[in-house]
Amino acid sequence: MLPIVYLVLALAELQAATFAAEGAARHAARVAVRQGEASDVRRSANAAVELVLDDFGRSDDERTVVVDCGGARCGMPGTRLRVTVELEVRLPFAPPVLGLDRVLVVPVEASALQPVSRWASMEGER
Repeated sequence: MLPIVYLVLALAELQAATFAAEGAARHAARVAVRQGEASDVRRSANAAVELVLDDFGRSDDERTVVVDCGGARCGMPGTRLRVTVELEVRLPFAPPVLGLDRVLVVPVEASALQPVSRWASMEGER
């Protein structure tokens, strides 16, 4: 019975991390397309990911945020911006003995693609 309970807990932890990564990537992509400069895009995407993952209680997971503009300038109208969030999720009750807490880690990744509005340059002129 105990292995089944652990399996349920581990799957619940992975599912929660998957929802958190997907929500963070989607929100970061939506926020990032509103920015103009490449440095602002990356900074706002990182801030959005941080906010969403903290809301999901995933602040202790190792995270990587990748913002890809497809080789174009990120603020150009029509550009497709992809935000990828990668989390390293520790399985529950992994003991630090023999480094098992670093070995029992599962990677979770989610991406979101968001186009920059064709009228993005006109929005800033108001």
